[in-house]
Amino acid sequence: MIKAVKALLFACACCAAVAGGAAGGSYYYSQTHEESVQIPSFTGSKVSLVEDWAEKNGLEDAVRYTHEFSEEEEKDIVIAQSIPKGAYLKDGDVLKITVSDGKDPDKEFEIIDFTGMKEEEIRAWFEENEFADFSFEYAVSEDDSVEEGMFVSSSPAAGQKAKRSEHVTVTLATKKNETITIGDLNLLSLSALEAWASEHRLTLNTTWIYDSAAYGTIISFSPGRGTEVRTGDVITAVVSAGEKEETAAVTPAAQPASVPAQTAAPTPAATPTPAPTPVPATPAPETTAPETQIPETESPEPVIIETEEPTPEPGCPVSINASMFTNRSADDVIGFYGSANCAWTVISYNDSTTNPNNYAGVAGYTQTSYNTATLTMYVRWQ
Repeated sequence: MIKAVKALLFACACCAAVAGGAAGGSYYYSQTHEESVQIPSFTGSKVSLVEDWAEKNGLEDAVRYTHEFSEEEEKDIVIAQSIPKGAYLKDGDVLKITVSDGKDPDKEFEIIDFTGMKEEEIRAWFEENEFADFSFEYAVSEDDSVEEGMFVSSSPAAGQKAKRSEHVTVTLATKKNETITIGDLNLLSLSALEAWASEHRLTLNTTWIYDSAAYGTIISFSPGRGTEVRTGDVITAVVSAGEKEETAAVTPAAQPASVPAQTAAPTPAATPTPAPTPVPATPAPETTAPETQIPETESPEPVIIETEEPTPEPGCPVSINASMFTNRSADDVIGFYGSANCAWTVISYNDSTTNPNNYAGVAGYTQTSYNTATLTMYVRWQ
């Protein structure tokens, strides 16, 4: 009798489990799967590291990205994460990643008084504060007390404010007063063109456009080749900013998708015309009904098969992407690739002899066997 009761209870439990699996089997898998994924530290690393980690673990839908300007971190560096290192991602949790968009182009600075400074010092101030658009122009001076290349004025003037995205012009004094014949400036790099203009005390204005030419290529310039200009004159160059990112290509892709949808809509309108064939139409739904039920009952099976595929990944990785772990530690590398079925041996280069550049990151990696690996890391020693 006791055995019969136990068997009955076991059968009921099985039925309940089957019913629960039919109603929400995917929930059970996702919960156990996500709880098995431990979150590493992403702060200070490139956002591509997060994207690769999410794709590797099938968690793209569980990660949300927000962007903000940062004066401390470069563009595409992770500033913060909502769930700390070492925690496990539970079902329904969302890992929020804050990514740096670089320095704020609209941040304002007060233009300092450059009196007594020369071009190199003034240029260094603008570059340190990351002004995107500043230029030098030259004014011929016969005043013996004024040195070559000495500051004369700026626009905006000292004490006024300017955003780092706004154009600032600085006027320098020059003793030169010569005629220059313009050559083929297309052969120069942008840095070489800037040096040429500075040497001859010519004002260089640049206009950037998207183009198939490599970034920084001189596309055109004015005045043209063979033209004679004087000290202090203006040279305008059109420079390639490289090819534009194909984000807009997604929009056309969505438009054609809607066009077939609209052209497919008239097809049902033509269906009422051959409506006089009701006899084949009646059996069609009857045979279709069982066919639609079969995929519905079988659909959970391929889902389980697909979700089980990432689980069996024993062994150490054949290779690792060292570029993703600049300024990271061995724990970050091991946390990303996993240690469940891989025994890691870590070697540290942490002195001036083995790590003369005082660098932090991956120095080398070797898969010594199927489930053992040696990871060599550069560690800062000061």
